[in-house]
Amino acid sequence: MNSKRCPVSRERWPGASTSKSIVSAAIQAPLRVPMDADVRIAVPTEWGMAVVHADAAWMPVRIEVPVADRSSQGGEVAIADARSDAATLCAKLQSYFAGEPVTWPKPERIGAWLAARGMHGFRLRAMVALAAVERGNCVTYGELARRAGSPRAARAAGSACAANPLPIVVPCHRVVPADGRVGSYSAGDGSPYKQRLWQLEASNHQAFTYTRERDL
Repeated sequence: MNSKRCPVSRERWPGASTSKSIVSAAIQAPLRVPMDADVRIAVPTEWGMAVVHADAAWMPVRIEVPVADRSSQGGEVAIADARSDAATLCAKLQSYFAGEPVTWPKPERIGAWLAARGMHGFRLRAMVALAAVERGNCVTYGELARRAGSPRAARAAGSACAANPLPIVVPCHRVVPADGRVGSYSAGDGSPYKQRLWQLEASNHQAFTYTRERDL
């Protein structure tokens, strides 16, 4: 393993602080929605309003990262099962953006969520491999491709990251180009958002350093 500094911005996130309670923890009767429909859950965080999309079984299918100017109007729904994966994920997102340590579901569990929505092949393998990259580490696209079983598929790894439906949980912000640049980021406002996530995760690391794992 080779330790290198990743370029992390020291600028503080300007988003407004909001309530840390989930919109609704439970309701008396489950929502009745078609099995192929997504439920949109507004999640207030310290960085603004996030949105978690879940299916009728309350399995997370997509995350919209929090932004300061997003309104929750029209997106507040109750969570029918407070023990569901969606409810757990909402609570973990609030803790994460408050700067608290968070243990995400195991990569195999995340892979099951994605496979249930039709993801397969290299893209699914890349997402599962990425979910195993721990806080405080970053990998290159080439290394991610190698871990997904296709060492020459760095470009495909980049495409998989760009289409990642579960940012933060599947940490595509921890993937960088081989030349050491910050690289692109498809969520939030792009690369600046990626750098702010590094800062948030490195808050307990001296000088905002990350360990960059060497390409093999």
